[in-house]
Amino acid sequence: MPESLPSVSVVVPAYNEAAHLGAQLRALGAQDFEGAVEILVADNGSTDGTPEVARAVAEQSLPHLQVLDAGARPGPSAARNAGWRAASGELVLFCDADDLAEPGWVRAMVDALGTAGVVGGRLEVESLNDRLTLAWRQPPAQTALPRGEGYLPFAMGSNMGVRADVLRAVGGFDEELDRSGEEPDLCWKAQLAGEAIAFAPDAVIRYRLRKGLRPLVRQQRNWGKGSVDLYVRFRDKGMPRSSTANALRRWAELLAGTPYALASRERRGRWAARLAYRWGRLLASIEHRTVYL
Repeated sequence: MPESLPSVSVVVPAYNEAAHLGAQLRALGAQDFEGAVEILVADNGSTDGTPEVARAVAEQSLPHLQVLDAGARPGPSAARNAGWRAASGELVLFCDADDLAEPGWVRAMVDALGTAGVVGGRLEVESLNDRLTLAWRQPPAQTALPRGEGYLPFAMGSNMGVRADVLRAVGGFDEELDRSGEEPDLCWKAQLAGEAIAFAPDAVIRYRLRKGLRPLVRQQRNWGKGSVDLYVRFRDKGMPRSSTANALRRWAELLAGTPYALASRERRGRWAARLAYRWGRLLASIEHRTVYL
């Protein structure tokens, strides 16, 4: 192993992902990175045999894979925290159990972490998702890191890399943000502490979107709530208040467009997602006694 290469730990939080985890672990085992890589599956209380799948793959081909019991508290933040705290690598990479890492993912993430404390890679959504799921989500082409609510850029936890010393300094993922927002929270705290964040376009994860209308609505509602949680935390650090006039215009458009939206499954899913996000913001604004619509 070249001495100049840093040690790397890959953390995979997993909850009831027995159907997909094996493929992701084999993809991680096929990386073209020449340095040392350990893989840690942080099982978040699965009941479908997820830990057994991971152990079987370890016995077959991945001796550097560990399975951690991360079921004390539900949620991806708790699982990711259990993973990085048990990791030995100088660099810690995060990906999800139901996605697929391209062969150059680790190498591209390591390269980007040479000049930044936090990095985010590119999510490819075409190959693992059906036409209706893509139509409902309408994910944009990813050419840069997303910016949360007009504030600072952040990396998605499904394709994120962080130096271990940065994770220790910011305390990892905030487990109190259990409905969403834990990824921007970590990235923003790191940037406010002076760390650089970078986009790694060659670090590609094939990303699996959630299927079904009910999971879509639940996720969008939680994202709406999470945006208000973040505003309450970061408004004193420069995060701008949302435009109430713009929010009211969006509500009017949603209500006026109801008959049109119900005319097809594609339109219905997109409309329901937008409505759920706005509803989540409204509920959390009431909860926090603030206005962030």
